[in-house]
Amino acid sequence: VAFAGVWVGVNVVGLGVAAATGNPWGPGLLRATVDPRWTSLPAPWLTTVLVQFVVVGLVEEFAFRGYFQTKTVALLGDDSRLRVALGVVTASLLFGVLHTPGAIVAGASLGEVLGAALLPTLTGVVFGTFYELTHNLYFVVLLHGLGNTWPLLVDWSTWSTPAVAAFFAGVTVVYVAATAAYRYRTLGTERTPLVDRREVGTAGGTE
Repeated sequence: VAFAGVWVGVNVVGLGVAAATGNPWGPGLLRATVDPRWTSLPAPWLTTVLVQFVVVGLVEEFAFRGYFQTKTVALLGDDSRLRVALGVVTASLLFGVLHTPGAIVAGASLGEVLGAALLPTLTGVVFGTFYELTHNLYFVVLLHGLGNTWPLLVDWSTWSTPAVAAFFAGVTVVYVAATAAYRYRTLGTERTPLVDRREVGTAGGTE
């Protein structure tokens, strides 16, 4: 439900910005999310969405947020905000570094390699923070898949810089509002388990 709200909210923001700036919108723009490598497949749009949501988003979030971030916080000793922040940043830096091999193999300059690591690192901080606030890895997986595919009724990649800035400002509001609403509705319930990470670190397990 929370993810559905995010998807609707992001589309509403996109449609509003598109209408205000004179950019095109409509169902036909959903095709803009297709990975060029899969355009020859029978259902390229569906393939792109499934791979990004079910494979990429799921695997990366379980590895980096579900295991590495959780394990790092546990090894630091407690759930203080500083140690949680260190866990989020550490996992995010690793997430960014592991997105650089393609640029290195392609012979990119140092600046280009650092640039290839920057965006994944920043998004890792965002996803890691959302995970700490909700303790729901599946919610973060869905947000990751959404960010990789943008199945929207607009194509913001063709917009002017001010329009893109307005769009992402709105997207930020939607993400934060959905996360806060989810946390408010589930905090203290079985849907938001608050695990004692000291026990996790001792046992060598994960959340």
